[in-house]
Amino acid sequence: MFLNLKVTIQNIFFGTLATAFLGSCASAPPKKPISISEQIVLDSHKSQDLLQEFKHRVVTIPEPDIQGYLNHLTENLAKQEKGFEARSVEVRVHQDNSPGQKRLFSFPGTTIFIPNSFLHSVEFEIELAGAVAFELSKVILRDLAKRLDQGTGTPVLFGEASVFDLERDERKAAIAKATALLYAAKFDTRGLASFFQRYSGYVSGGLHSDSDLEKKEVEFNIREAQRARMQYPPLRDPVVRSNGFIMMKRRIKK
Repeated sequence: MFLNLKVTIQNIFFGTLATAFLGSCASAPPKKPISISEQIVLDSHKSQDLLQEFKHRVVTIPEPDIQGYLNHLTENLAKQEKGFEARSVEVRVHQDNSPGQKRLFSFPGTTIFIPNSFLHSVEFEIELAGAVAFELSKVILRDLAKRLDQGTGTPVLFGEASVFDLERDERKAAIAKATALLYAAKFDTRGLASFFQRYSGYVSGGLHSDSDLEKKEVEFNIREAQRARMQYPPLRDPVVRSNGFIMMKRRIKK
């Protein structure tokens, strides 16, 4: 009798555990991963305060024709990323006379700020496309959003320890993504390495352009851009210099 009772209790105990286990499995369906477009919307809300602070501290230059060309160029690159093609992008030109503002900036949502002096200096469209693709890649890879997620103090916009500065592994990933965007959009991918080589100050803000450390970081960027380019076969008839770029250069020099 006692043996039967013991067996019955064991059956009830293990049966209850099995039911609880199966019930927990059934009640927790796998979460559907959010799309790139949905993630960018979330990141955009997260960075709104920082974007407004940035707009308050820089002076933008209203040039509808130039911005129209820059928006078209950026949208062409952005739509090469699946899930990003539905997101609107906006490019603004800003003055960069103040320390730390002599660089490109990108915010989720997506807004990219390009310094006026860079548009005056850049000679080839593939270099401009390389710079823009690099900024788009930072948005896709959530570099700024991840820093805001960490919430370690008040973000520094300009100068030393800027929230826009990337570590080597982050730059390597952004370079690889930018190269993919350029290639898909039919741009000569050599423009990215050329951008890093000829306009390195617009990556770091030009604060330590003559330092040995800065030179090593520039060499790293160039090397990674060249390595990423070698992953793709040569393009037939790549974009080198469009009519839109020629128009932009004429207007920017007026």
